[in-house]
Amino acid sequence: MMDCSEIRNSLSEYLDDALDAKAKAFADEHLRTCPACREELDSLKALVKGVGSLKSVKAPADFLDQLHKRMERPSKISKIREWLFYPLRVKIPLQLAGAAVMAIIIFSILPCSSLPSNCLPSRNKSKKRETRSIMHMKTKWANRLRVGSPGPESRTRWSTK
Repeated sequence: MMDCSEIRNSLSEYLDDALDAKAKAFADEHLRTCPACREELDSLKALVKGVGSLKSVKAPADFLDQLHKRMERPSKISKIREWLFYPLRVKIPLQLAGAAVMAIIIFSILPCSSLPSNCLPSRNKSKKRETRSIMHMKTKWANRLRVGSPGPESRTRWSTK
């Protein structure tokens, strides 16, 4: 036995006589007992009759050509894609050259101090040693020049050992 939702889904086939004999018999039996489905069938018959009574309208001669033009109109995304990438033999090499120039600019601007110390050339390591010894001498002289604190020489002169 079919329920109301199954009958309502198959009403169009019922009107077109497209149901097999078994399904048609179930639909007939249900329509005899269910006033809501019978009303739905009647409204569907009225709709089909109303649509069938409409006059035919002749399409313009160039209707299909206009329809095809509208269907083939490129979207904005495809226009952007064409502008960026076509013709490939010209655009791709230009884009690669631009990317290479940008990479060169970026890597030439990056500060050398952000590189790890083992990536620096060895001459910079000797500069670091020189800088350390200069810094050591500066602190040594700064200690000597402090007010109220005698330097290392004065300590040795005044020591009582």
